[in-house]
This record gives sequence, structure tokens and C-alpha cells, in this order.
Amino acid sequence: MITLSGNYLHFIRIWINLQILVIVFCSLRRMPEIFVLCMTCFGHFGLNQKKLKSLIEHYNQALEVYIREAFPEKWAMTQNNLAIAYSSRIRGERAENIDLAIEHYNQALEVRTREVFSEKWAGTQNNLAAAYNNRIRGERAENIDLAIEHYNQALEVYTREAFPEDWAMTQNNLAIAYSDRIRGERAENIDLAIEHCNQALEVRTIERFPADRRQTLRNLGNLYFSEQSWENALADYDGAIEAGNAVFAEAHTEVGRKAEVGETSRLYARSAYCLLKLEQIEKAVLRLEAGKTRLLTEALALADADLDMLSVTQRQEMLEAREAVHLLEDEMRLSADVSGRRSDVELGEMLRQKRARLNELVGTLRLQHPDFMPAGLDLPEILGLIPEGGALVAPLVTSMGSAVFVIPHGADSVRTDHVVMLDSLTEDDLLELLRGPANETGLGGWMGACFAFCDENRTMADTKRWLDMIEATTDELWTLLMGPVHRKLQDLNLTEAAPVILMPQGYLGLLPLHASWRDMNSERRAFIDDYTVTYAPSAYSLSISKGRMQDPSRQKPSLLAVINPTENLDYAPVEGKAVESLFYPADLETLSGRKATKDVVVKKVHGRTYLHFSCHGFYNWQDVMGSGLVLANHDILTLSEIISGLNLDTARLVTLSACETGMTDIKQSPDEFIGLPTGFLQAGAAGVISTLWAVNDAATSLLIKHFYREHLEKGLPPDQALRSAQRWLRGATRKELGKTYKSIDHEAYREFVMNGDPGDKAYTNPYYWAAFTFTGV
Repeated sequence: MITLSGNYLHFIRIWINLQILVIVFCSLRRMPEIFVLCMTCFGHFGLNQKKLKSLIEHYNQALEVYIREAFPEKWAMTQNNLAIAYSSRIRGERAENIDLAIEHYNQALEVRTREVFSEKWAGTQNNLAAAYNNRIRGERAENIDLAIEHYNQALEVYTREAFPEDWAMTQNNLAIAYSDRIRGERAENIDLAIEHCNQALEVRTIERFPADRRQTLRNLGNLYFSEQSWENALADYDGAIEAGNAVFAEAHTEVGRKAEVGETSRLYARSAYCLLKLEQIEKAVLRLEAGKTRLLTEALALADADLDMLSVTQRQEMLEAREAVHLLEDEMRLSADVSGRRSDVELGEMLRQKRARLNELVGTLRLQHPDFMPAGLDLPEILGLIPEGGALVAPLVTSMGSAVFVIPHGADSVRTDHVVMLDSLTEDDLLELLRGPANETGLGGWMGACFAFCDENRTMADTKRWLDMIEATTDELWTLLMGPVHRKLQDLNLTEAAPVILMPQGYLGLLPLHASWRDMNSERRAFIDDYTVTYAPSAYSLSISKGRMQDPSRQKPSLLAVINPTENLDYAPVEGKAVESLFYPADLETLSGRKATKDVVVKKVHGRTYLHFSCHGFYNWQDVMGSGLVLANHDILTLSEIISGLNLDTARLVTLSACETGMTDIKQSPDEFIGLPTGFLQAGAAGVISTLWAVNDAATSLLIKHFYREHLEKGLPPDQALRSAQRWLRGATRKELGKTYKSIDHEAYREFVMNGDPGDKAYTNPYYWAAFTFTGV
């Protein structure tokens, strides 16, 4: 990542202090200087909030006062800031935005000369170089050489002695430019890139600048990685991970910790790939696991810590320290306008203190009790999670190729024959599958079709496009990934319906790997036709779920059913009655319609082993913690509230018969799998059924009814029961489904039976059945 010059935090402080002046006193005519200052501050605040359109408007208003003739220095400052805004702008045409940024940087340099404003001149040169390095229009080779030229000009002022931080920043940026350079000898460019990285690292030490050190080591590691210099890449990735851990240790708020985890997420996967290439296979497995669900792992470790091994005093100290952190995190998740909520600054400082106390206490207890809250799993513990007769499948996707660990039950080590190499599958291939070709404007692929289908104004064409996309993508998934995995499982002699634990990495978490298919004897045969699939965000989360199932309080079936709280799902009441019929009246409680308020649901969940939500759900891509379930009065039970407010220490299974409940964050930290399934796991559940897209109401009610019968009446585990229900729904004819319809007094059901060929299989498209996944045990 190329770094821009300038520290603008003071503008935010000025913005806070002067916002009242802007509203009450300021106008362009009455107080132009203060107005412009405030417009500048509003602009920078907008940049932080990604409201770049507003930011650009504020800067242009500032330029109405800061004309070059009257205020040359402030005019140049605003031109520079306007250029930064255009460089960061997402909306509009990217190529045009970058060219506008270059134009404004050059205007700033008309005033910011080296002779008069040497430091600002150097900063603008650095920013101009970054813009050229990112430029889309023009000849790429020429743009990169211009970037190098401007970086070198910046270094005329940014010397190591006078400006060590800026010198190191520019060295880092030069390294990126040389690694991208087209002209000249490739070997020479690579050597220069390495040289500039190493120079940057002389200043960017782990003690003084751990975040910057992580950035440069990551860049250097990526450079070696692209050149397939695995040993060098591994060394730099190891250093970047170490620096990242130092930064993470100083992050105290939930937002900050997520950001830091996101910064290091790819480092683990790429270093695991290096280890694999260096034939250190078992270390590769452990490294891949270490990078998964780091925040969830910590939360689960704290929640399920074995306090029985501690003394009474130690146990009380641990409970108090843990609760202190949880209470502050819960408060910080509240909206800023909630009465009594303290400021982020105050809460952040309190969290820093309380988390430091908790970490200190855990460290002390580990010295006295080595088995207390072990840091992750060792290899025997991971292998011990593989179900009898089954296998663990863990993909590893990188920019230079991919691999899949396919490890059977009973293995006491991980060997070469447990690895499927997929050299032709890269991160770019996966991104194209999800977003469409990189050279196409707009969002395409899986995500584009999904978003269009989820739009309330969708057309019939959008629906057809989505159904076609699911079929095409699951076909492609077989070719790219699951076909080779299937062949390896057959080589390992797994029997039909054998249990397979799928641990998807990164972007793969959004895709229905279990529904990938191939043609066989003129019929489609999906992966779940051969194997029973359970998804696991990480081996550690799976181990926690297995441990929870040893608790006797989770064994006796008792149900809380939340049914149709918005009263606009036609089939939810039918589904609810079908589920309720499988529980004794004394062991169930149903909250239907307006009775299913958020307050009541939160109070009633505790003590139940089964929670069934038949309602609307959604995934919030802009605010993941705001994703949730829609309850009565259209109140949202958010992911944040699920983590903070639900006590599910007796929950065996949570079923989310709702839309988009299985989606996870792929933007900031894809290997954290932040979403409703992990939220319910964090709240205490042992297993969760969720959905990867907006599901069909009628098909869902049929699938869920069949699932519960298989699970509760026949005694099948959730993964087997779900597989049975999905295969049944996919293969059932209208005539066969009619037997179910006869017991249901619903006009839409009768219409379904009467208006089609009795032999027609209405739900063969994976849209109807493949969205459902089971996570946990």
C-alpha cells in the first residue's frame, strides 16, 4: 500500500470545536476565513467517513475564498487536499478521479516550490507520485517511471537525518513502484525494490513503528512471493506477523481490533503456502489455522475457559476481569446517541485499562496452570476433530496458486498425499467468480447477481439471472475446487455420506461449496450426494462446539420458536406448526407475530436447547454488526446484540430460517467469518443452520419441516438431517409433495400442486435448497 503524506488529525479536532460556529455564525460573506477553515475540517471529516462527494464540495467552496492571488499558501493547501480527496474517491470514473488528483497536485506545486515550501513540496511530490503509480489512463510504463521520478524528488528533501519517518515512507513507496516497473530489466527492478524496502526497515523498527514495519515487510514478502522465492517470502511474512501482533496488542476497541486483524489476514495464508512449498506441510496446516477467526477464537476461549482448575479467588478475579471488558464492549456497540453512553474516547481508554488487566491476569494464571486457556490447537488436537470415517477439507487460496488439505480420520500426521495442489486457481479467479471480470464496470458475477435479486425492485430478469448464476457458479466450483477434492476423498476410500468438515478460507465462505456439481450418467450429482458436509470457521471453533455438546443441559429437546414476527411471510406459520409438533407442549414456547418483540425474545432464549427463527433476516455490508433478524414492530435483533445480549449456554441448535443469515464479512477481514452464525456461536450455541442468500419462503418451509423430522424423529445429527432434507426437496416431484400439501390448508400450496406436471421436480435449482448450511456440531 502506498502511503500519502500529511497528518490531518488536528483538522478533526478543529472540526469538533468549530462546528457550532459553522452552523450559527459562519457564512461565506460574514466570516470567510473561519468558513474556509471549517470547510477544510468538514472536508477531512468527510474523508474519514468516506463521504467524498461532500468533501470535494467543501474544498471547492473553500477555493472560492482562498484564491491564489490573495491566499497563495492556503490555495495550494486546498488544492493538495482536493487532490487527496479525488485520489480516494470511489464513486464516479476511477480514471477521471485520478487524473483530477494529478491536476490538483500540479496546481499545488505551482506555489509549493522547493525553495519556499520545501517540506510541503516534498509531501506533494510523494502524493503526486502515488497518483501516477495508480493512474489508469496513459501508458502504464510511463506512469510508473513518472512515479519513480517524483518519489526521488521527494527524497531530495526527505532525508533520513531530517525527516526519518517521511524518508522511510518514501523508500517504501519507491519499492512498490520498482516492483511494478515495466521498463528496464526485471531483475534490476526487483533488486532496487528490495533495496528500498530494506532501507525503509532501518527506520521502521518494531519498537517504534510496528504498523509501518508490518506494511513494508508485507510488501517485501509479497515481492518475494510473486517471484516464488518462498524462503525469503516466509521470513518477511513472519516478521510482518510479529509486527502485526505488536499492533494488535495495543488495539483495545472492537473496531480497532477488527481492523488490525484485517491487516494481517492474508499474511497467514500466504506464509502457509510458503511453508507448503518448502515441504513443511504440518507447519502449513498450523499456520493456516492460526490466521482463522482470531477474534472469535479469543472470545470463545474466554467464554468457555475452564475455571474449575482455578482457586476460588482466581476464579472470581477472572470472572470480574472478563465481565469488565464485556460490559465496556457492550456499551461501545451501542449507538452514539443512546442516553448515558460514554464517548468512544472515554470507553476506549477504559477498555485499554481493563483489557490490559485481563491479559495480565490470563498470563499469570497460565504460568500457574499451563493448561488454562491454551493458545490455539496443536496438530494432534486438530486431527482429533476429524469425525470417524470422514475427513477435514481446508482450502488455501493465494495469488500464486492454491492447495487443499484433505486429511482423513485416523491420520496421525499430515503428509504430501493429503495435499491437493491447484496451481491454476488463484485469488483473482475467485474474485472474478464473485465480482465478475476486473475490466468490466460495475459489480458482476455472483455478488452482482445476488444484490440485484435482493433488491426490492427486482425484475423477472433479475430472478432468472440469479438462478442461472447459482447453477453456473456451482458448476464452476466443481471444476476449480471441489472436483479435485472429491477425487482425493475417493482415493482415501471415504464411503457415501461420510462426514466432511469444510473449513473455507476467505472469500470461499460466501459460496455453497457443498452444492458444487458435475454431470454423471446424464444427471447432476452434487458434492452432498456423496458426502455429509459441516462447515467450520476454524478448527478451534469446531473444538468449542464439540466441547459444548458434552454438556448434559444441551441434550433434552426444548424449543423457543419465533414465527413470522412481521406477519408478512405466508409460509412461516405453516413451518412453525410443523416444527412445534415435534416437541412436547411442556418443552416449547412460541412467539408469533407481534408477540415476538425483541425484548421478549432476548429474555426467552435462555434455557432452551433449540431456537428456531422463521422471520426476515438481512446482511448489512456497510455495518456488519448491524446485520440481524427482523422481529415484531420491525425491530432488529442485530449481530451486536446477539453477541452482547443473548445467553445461549444451553443451546444445542439455532436454526435461522431467514434470508442472508449465513453471509460473512469479506471486505475487511474475510478469515474472521464475522456474521450471524459466528455471532450465535459466540453467544454460546453449539450449532447453527443459516442461509447464504435470500431464500424462497415456500421451499424453505418444506425443507425445514423435513429437516426437523429427520433430526428429532429419526435421531440424525443436524448435518445428516440437513443433507437428507436438501436432497429430498431437490428430488421431490409435485405429486410427491402433494402428500405433504394435503395436510396443509393453504391456497398457495394447492395451486402449486394443481398448476404443474405431477412428475415435475419444482425445486431442482440449487437456489431452493443449497442456501442452507450447518456450522458447528
